[in-house]
Amino acid sequence: MKITNIYTKNLRNNFGENKIYIYSDFDRTLSPNTTGDVFYATDKNKIEKAKNNFELINKILEKYKDITLFITTGRTNDELRLMYDLYKKQGVEFPNAKSIYIKEGADEILKDKNITNDYPYTISNTARNEKIKNKTNWNKKDLTQKVFNIIKENNLTPLECNSTLSAEKYGKYSIFSTPEKIKNDTVLFRNVGEMKLFLGFVNEIPQKKYDKIKQEISEYIEKQGIQYKLKEKTQDHECNKFRTMMFMPVIENHILSKRYDVKEKLNTIDNTDLVIVAGDGINDVEMLNPVSYTDKNSEEEIKKLPYLGIIVQKENEPEPELEKLNSKFGPNSQFKKLKTIKEGTFAEEIEKIAKEKYGD
Repeated sequence: MKITNIYTKNLRNNFGENKIYIYSDFDRTLSPNTTGDVFYATDKNKIEKAKNNFELINKILEKYKDITLFITTGRTNDELRLMYDLYKKQGVEFPNAKSIYIKEGADEILKDKNITNDYPYTISNTARNEKIKNKTNWNKKDLTQKVFNIIKENNLTPLECNSTLSAEKYGKYSIFSTPEKIKNDTVLFRNVGEMKLFLGFVNEIPQKKYDKIKQEISEYIEKQGIQYKLKEKTQDHECNKFRTMMFMPVIENHILSKRYDVKEKLNTIDNTDLVIVAGDGINDVEMLNPVSYTDKNSEEEIKKLPYLGIIVQKENEPEPELEKLNSKFGPNSQFKKLKTIKEGTFAEEIEKIAKEKYGD
């Protein structure tokens, strides 16, 4: 695939912004490692690969001031903070992103520029969330209070926490590192951000009571005029195999996801700009699909998008849905809006694109 065909016809246009906005998944895309690779750190080559990737990304961001990086992740904020801690322990400097989007778009956390030697992503983007609230009627503060009351009225105990992932890997950030807090009547409120609601039910809670709570919450949300999607798991591996439910607002017929903020950016940028989206897994399909950013889904509309999707191909782990996308919109298609790269080469790919757009 020749990247030039995508955007260089507008290079160095003095009347345009000529910027690049990168929205990258974290695990195995921006970071070439899994959590286990970093937590156990038994393979020093993998840590060294991450170090080299992050250093190159930061070098690119320093050299080319018109490139902005955003991290989009399925993690909560504290779960990404753990990766920062683990990499720092190994002497690896974190990528210098402008902000992070946690739990598939549930919140944007801005960087606190006054924090220089610790995890800096601490400020929720209230303006962004207020905009979504105005479109959906979603109000996390009121919803949380109502759900707390529903839980208590059903003789159960709500417990707020920042992560429900394993204590083994997530230590102090995991609620399961203090198991004495969890009782037979506990309902976990996992902090997934301002725009989604996540509940975990310990196994001792009867199914009948679980169903009653689900119904009461759903009825309340519907009375608020909120369009929503409920995602349930009977054994959630992100919550000690407990039953979980996550309520998510629907905006313009789409569940709030990684796609939302990319589309917002595409709606506001100059036609000399470029949005790059990168991911490696099934949860990145909608974000990587060019059709997600069109209104009429016409061929002309897709061709005009100032957009490039980068699919990171994991070694020995095929992703059929991503392969289908690449066949339809990749370098051998009429659109040329996607390309596939090898795992661990994302930073190098961004450097190539930057040099071609801006020069050495």
